[in-house]
Amino acid sequence: MPRTSDSRTGAPIRRVSFFFLAAIATAAALAAASPRAKAEVAIEAVDRSVFRVCADPNNPPFSKEDGSGFENKIAELFAKKLGRPLVYKWSPKAPGFYNVTLNDKVCDVVMGVPAGISAVLNTNPYYRMTYVMAYLKKSGLTAKSLADPAMKKLNIGVVAGTPPNYLIVENGLLDNMRPYQQLNNPGWTLTVAEQMMKDLKDGKIDVAVLAGPPAYYWAKGMDAEIVPLENAKHQGGKMDYLITMGVRLGERDWKQEINELIKANQAEIDKIIESYGIPVLNLVGPPVPKGTSEGKTGAATPARASVPAATDAAAPKSQ
Repeated sequence: MPRTSDSRTGAPIRRVSFFFLAAIATAAALAAASPRAKAEVAIEAVDRSVFRVCADPNNPPFSKEDGSGFENKIAELFAKKLGRPLVYKWSPKAPGFYNVTLNDKVCDVVMGVPAGISAVLNTNPYYRMTYVMAYLKKSGLTAKSLADPAMKKLNIGVVAGTPPNYLIVENGLLDNMRPYQQLNNPGWTLTVAEQMMKDLKDGKIDVAVLAGPPAYYWAKGMDAEIVPLENAKHQGGKMDYLITMGVRLGERDWKQEINELIKANQAEIDKIIESYGIPVLNLVGPPVPKGTSEGKTGAATPARASVPAATDAAAPKSQ
């Protein structure tokens, strides 16, 4: 969200005294010296009477406070399998998100966490995501990558600070870039992804570059072409990611329990994601749709996908 809270996260600002720091140092020394203390440090704080999930209240198609996101549906599935009530702690995915959620022990799992995030203990992945570019078929554009010479004449919408910015720089497209701010303003009517895809539909930009799930979701009814992006040559320019659930560091028993749920319910998870118009990609090997062999496609990225026009002009509804 004199100041008493962080304006971005709403989290209270903690004043740290010398005595508090000394207490931490003393506790650390005791933990290092005592096996029992080490065991106590590793005690899990999971509330097993409920299934507590932290999520963004306005980030469709991932999560939404009304429960319409696909991550909401997966959380409902897991709560049902565990036989526990589903309880949410809502917090925008802004800087400090993990501190005011998992680390404050107000929930026990965060969904939609890219593998490798150091702030959490990652579970096994349950889906794979790529960044994509989208354009209207009526534009006549046939580009398969941002390296296409046609891009030099187009307005390209890109979310600032996201991995596709590497490709923008790599292909000399900074003058063509139309940046969108990464964080949603709570007062906005539309999310960043929804606004970008609306601008594409309205002709304010020629190409939208964003994460695959919202691109496919908001492209419904637009008669759009969606093309997954290849990795950039520069370090850090990876365009596809394994997506996990995050639990608190050290809570390995809870992580294993979630892993077992993912494994046992992967087919149903895939069906939920597909029901939102989002292709489910292989978790290993080239990021191609499940059931598509690399030999058949001959490519390291998913084939371009057409999103047909809807029978009416209404914006896609939350599912």
